[in-house]
Amino acid sequence: MMFSLSSCKSQINDYAELLENLKYDPNKEMYQIAGTNLYPVELAINDYPAGRGLAFFGHQMYYIADIGLQKKGRQTAKVTLDLKNFKPTESDQPILFVAIYYHGDIAMPSIDDEEDVLVHYVLTGKDVTAQDIKNGYITKSFSFEAREVRTDLNSWKNSKKLTANDALFHQLYEAYKELQSDLNAEDKGDAIEKMKVAEYETAQLRGAKKEWILEEREALFSNTWKLLPKDSCKLKLYGDGKIATLVRKDGSIISPSAISSNPRSMHGKTFQVLNLYFHIPNNKTDLELTRFDAYAVTNFGK
Repeated sequence: MMFSLSSCKSQINDYAELLENLKYDPNKEMYQIAGTNLYPVELAINDYPAGRGLAFFGHQMYYIADIGLQKKGRQTAKVTLDLKNFKPTESDQPILFVAIYYHGDIAMPSIDDEEDVLVHYVLTGKDVTAQDIKNGYITKSFSFEAREVRTDLNSWKNSKKLTANDALFHQLYEAYKELQSDLNAEDKGDAIEKMKVAEYETAQLRGAKKEWILEEREALFSNTWKLLPKDSCKLKLYGDGKIATLVRKDGSIISPSAISSNPRSMHGKTFQVLNLYFHIPNNKTDLELTRFDAYAVTNFGK
């Protein structure tokens, strides 16, 4: 067991050539998203899912908007709230708050801060209409100006436009299966090879240090990943139809990823979710990973 762990640790540090090129600037501010939500929400910047939250309210969640910025100037943000489990109310209490802001203007916006943020959106229970409930969701789009962007690393800019059909679904599921197998293998070299470009680009857009990413690798590889059966998955397209992901087929507008970890806690309440985004470069025919992110979910009570 000790040999296995030390071997994995060595692999994590050995496959890091691209990460040597990361440019870390602690003085460079970034565009961020702050939000709280009572129902599942997805926050997209230029049709890239910069943040996705399950039912959660009471503390703000923070996401990096830079990861979806393509160039300085006008940007498009879209907020989607899943109303599948909505309970009608006439309360003035918010069920959703979203603020997009430049960290150099305001450090931590609250629900009352409107002047120093680029986008400020509050939705209360009584704002939800009968048509919204029938639709099963609310979506709202905004535009804002970005004075600068951290870097231009959209590897899917020169990608093929994808069509949501059975052929793409089967191809994507096979890519997931292959990566899941590589992530669970003792030798992590194949997993790192498939993920290294997406890892580097995402890290640079987040303004991360090499050391931070190596720690994230270690956390990623400490899990055992499981993929839902094919008939429990559905295909979703982002990036103006150029990137594809698989989520759980559960009838919701916002669904969790098709790949997650086995519970790590004693009572099986905490598990990891891995969001994977694939594209096909113009000069290729196979899907390649272009972005990914992971987060932990802990269930409290029921």
